[in-house]
Amino acid sequence: MSGKIVIAVGVAAQPISAVGITWTGMNWPLGFRDLGWDVWVVESLAGDRCIDSHWNKVPASESANVAHWSKMMAAFGFENRSSLLIDGAAENLADLRDFAAEADLFLNLSGHFRTKVVEFPRAVKIYHDGDPAFTQLWVESYACDMNFAGHDRFVTVGTRFDALERFAPDCGIEWIPAFPPVTLSYWPFEPQAGFDRFTTIAHWEGYKNVE
Repeated sequence: MSGKIVIAVGVAAQPISAVGITWTGMNWPLGFRDLGWDVWVVESLAGDRCIDSHWNKVPASESANVAHWSKMMAAFGFENRSSLLIDGAAENLADLRDFAAEADLFLNLSGHFRTKVVEFPRAVKIYHDGDPAFTQLWVESYACDMNFAGHDRFVTVGTRFDALERFAPDCGIEWIPAFPPVTLSYWPFEPQAGFDRFTTIAHWEGYKNVE
């Protein structure tokens, strides 16, 4: 199966210490493109979130957000298939709208894409939950708007979220567990004769407690 898909990421929103969040988002469009899909990458960002490399607020044109977005789209070959909407505006908004009108799927990672200036009249709209349990508790316990409305299917990286013994609420939604993708052309697997551990490099900034 192949077709047209618009994938909403969070690349520009976090331009500092951005490796993890960038790869979390970009594995999806890279993977769909490898499968033969015509992919358009989008992100919506409020202008008052634009910062420089020292976290100082600056105009969008001078921001680390736009610089990081442009660098990543060029690095992955999406220069002509991507739109960064700042306060609902983008230079190629008309092209995005034309593409979205014909899209078969719209994949909204973490529900970050909230703008109403783009419509998806024939696409199946998929909400992807990258923070299982947090997402649902923010809704149930803190009445946060996690942008569930308007989506047709709901996918989560919580692979036990369909189990009866889960500890988080489901918010009345049928959540489909799915592993996050890894694009092997960028993360090649090299078999080894033997090993006794997995290693990684990471940094972690946790959320505040939720109950």
